[in-house]
Amino acid sequence: MVFQYFISGIKSLMSSQQSAVLKLLTGSVFVLFLVCCERNANTAVKMDAKLPDFESAVLSEVEDEFDKVFYEEWAKGKPLKIQLNSPPKRFKEKQIFKQNDSDIKPLAASRLHPLINNWMGAKKPDEMVEVILSVEEYLTIPRFPEPDISKSRNDIRNLTALNRSNEIIRELKDKRRQYNEKLHQQLATLKAKIIEEFWLVPAVRISLPIASIERILSNKRISYIEPVQSSDYPPANANANDDVDDARALLQSDAYFNQDLTAGWIGLLDSGVHRTHELLSKPERIALWRDCTSGNSNCSGGNADDSCWNHGTSAAAIISGNNNQANAQRGVSGIMVDSWKVYPDSTDATGNCNGGLNTAATLRAFEQAVLWFDKIIVAEMQGSGDEYSSISKAADAAFDTGSAVIAANGNKGPGAGTVSVPAIAHRVIGVGAFDTQTANQYANQSRGPANDNRIKPDIQTPNNSETASTGCGFGSPCTPLSDTANRNFGGTSGAVPYAGAIAALARNWMRKVGQTDPGHVYARLIVSGQISFPFNNTSGAGPVRMPVNGYSWWGKVAVEDGEAIEIPINVSRATANNLDAAIWWPEKNKKWWQLSEKHNDIDLRIVSPVGVVNDSSLSISSVFERVRASGGVAAGIWKLRISGYSVGGSAQTVYYNATVRN
Repeated sequence: MVFQYFISGIKSLMSSQQSAVLKLLTGSVFVLFLVCCERNANTAVKMDAKLPDFESAVLSEVEDEFDKVFYEEWAKGKPLKIQLNSPPKRFKEKQIFKQNDSDIKPLAASRLHPLINNWMGAKKPDEMVEVILSVEEYLTIPRFPEPDISKSRNDIRNLTALNRSNEIIRELKDKRRQYNEKLHQQLATLKAKIIEEFWLVPAVRISLPIASIERILSNKRISYIEPVQSSDYPPANANANDDVDDARALLQSDAYFNQDLTAGWIGLLDSGVHRTHELLSKPERIALWRDCTSGNSNCSGGNADDSCWNHGTSAAAIISGNNNQANAQRGVSGIMVDSWKVYPDSTDATGNCNGGLNTAATLRAFEQAVLWFDKIIVAEMQGSGDEYSSISKAADAAFDTGSAVIAANGNKGPGAGTVSVPAIAHRVIGVGAFDTQTANQYANQSRGPANDNRIKPDIQTPNNSETASTGCGFGSPCTPLSDTANRNFGGTSGAVPYAGAIAALARNWMRKVGQTDPGHVYARLIVSGQISFPFNNTSGAGPVRMPVNGYSWWGKVAVEDGEAIEIPINVSRATANNLDAAIWWPEKNKKWWQLSEKHNDIDLRIVSPVGVVNDSSLSISSVFERVRASGGVAAGIWKLRISGYSVGGSAQTVYYNATVRN
């Protein structure tokens, strides 16, 4: 009772004296007591007594523990229980040489964005331009605190988390500033001036003459130079068979939606959102509504509406649209969306939109999304460049802070090696597309491989579904914007909102037992695909169907070179369906001059109860593997064998997920 009065009093104080109370409580035993003792009652799943729970994650700044094997069971669209299983076993195994090891030849890094190359041939040497200059990372990006997603952003614990996040940011800014002071001195000799600094990535916005670019590249620490303002546009119905509910059925996402997994916030980096559209208002689906192109450094101010491209409105409605247009148009997740506008509203002489992706705005958007607890970030963009661009680095850094990044593969196909930024990045899920109604592959989907031969896309989700529209044509502004119009949303743009929404639902499901690493989300998405090894750069792990009605296991391990780890999979009764398993690992970026070095190669096998290897996934360049024991699955102890075929340096963290469907 005393504690209840204490909580009531604190909440009352917070309304009028937030900053003073927050300063008093940050780091205090009262906050720790609050985290430990105010329970979250939103769980209908039977859980083992030894399991961590929702509360164990709140305010945490550390990764999930290794070597815990989580088990879940579903029936009739509802989860029955979650428990901990026996830990993995480790042993050394003899490696068998892969015949095509020597065939993998990564491409050389250019360090220059394609548009910069064009400038150097077309502009006068003394013409001043604005670019983003990136250097090799010299800091370790820390994990940001986990919020309490069952509460509002103004709740005391989330204000405490926000305060701590700002402390981390101040520390990063101080270290960036010290480095940039030395960089400033070097740039001054080249008539270059720093205009803006970023803290999430080691990058600065500078103004300089074209002639200075070649001289800057003589510095080996410089990893990439790209324009501030690119020419990359967003990746761009009465049919009753192409509605959002049809795509939801393909994904099997409604079973997760129905478990009240709708808390938290999803960050959307796009062209802005028309938040008064009836699918996004009454009840409201947009939380933060910010313009990172013409707003300030915090993306406040400017015009956050979807005034030019008629793009972000559609994406937001797929992610989380309400049911004002009935169930057919309801979005996937029910989770609030934070809109971060990264495409400016500029137009050409004819009045058509010409504001391509703004690099500086995108870096600000990633920074703000991390700060404001967007643990799922949907990147609706098809930037030029590669995994060394500042946008790719920002996406990878967002992963390091604890956010999963889901990005459109792009619409620059069907040629090979056309995957876009940031889908090309190492710690990002790239999303391809197939038609909601016909299931046909989207012909112009960008394809991998990445420069280092990683498979892209990682997964595919539906596109060409009917959802919200501003009523304007793509790139043709009009007034007033419509609050009721719909349209068919195609390309990989129409697919990535589905992937982001199911990623958020999967994260909320695993968060019930305190698991918050974004790598768990990625492994869940890979195992939900329907294609096993060998993979290609058209479909990756294939079309996603979320695990429902059956059994699943997940966890994380650290594997060393030549080491095998076996996770026991106890199938308690025979089933007629497949046993699928997948792994994904967050390999660190190499420096641009190290591309020829081999990456960490991890293999995956399924071993039957009688000790026979049922299926193997042995790709060389990718950072995921997927296997399937097809057909009937016998009762007994199956095993997932994760093998460190080639691991350099310290042990590689690997996330795994397995499922048997009833």
